[in-house]
Amino acid sequence: MSNIETAILKAEQRCRDHGSRLTPRRRQVLRALIEAGEPISAYGLLEVCNTQGLDAMPAMSMYRILDYLVEQQLAHRLESSKKYVACSHINCCTEHFQRTHFLICSECSQVREVEVSEALIASLSGLAGAEGFHLSSRQLEFPGVCKECH
Repeated sequence: MSNIETAILKAEQRCRDHGSRLTPRRRQVLRALIEAGEPISAYGLLEVCNTQGLDAMPAMSMYRILDYLVEQQLAHRLESSKKYVACSHINCCTEHFQRTHFLICSECSQVREVEVSEALIASLSGLAGAEGFHLSSRQLEFPGVCKECH
């Protein structure tokens, strides 16, 4: 069984565990996200999915599906680019115990999920608060260059 098939099976189980299900459309979008291997926009996903033989999917349906996948922790939305990536932890665990943060290569668009301690996040929030600044998101995205591109 391929890594993609394993990820889909784990995703189906996670959805069942949460009292929902991975419908054929949701499965199709998740597979497209995994196969993309890099951040992709909702419209990019729509284009991929609409060329795969099922009935054409409206853009609103794509956004609903992406919201569902993010809610189930099967995908993540990158705030800086408004693109989506499949969760890299689908195969290894069922839940994120900490907020997810990202290293994003500006050369090849590779994205790595990283854990950042809650203490660091609290410290950053405190610094912002001391300046009278309210953070609208606690998700950190670090742009840079990956080791393959460096």
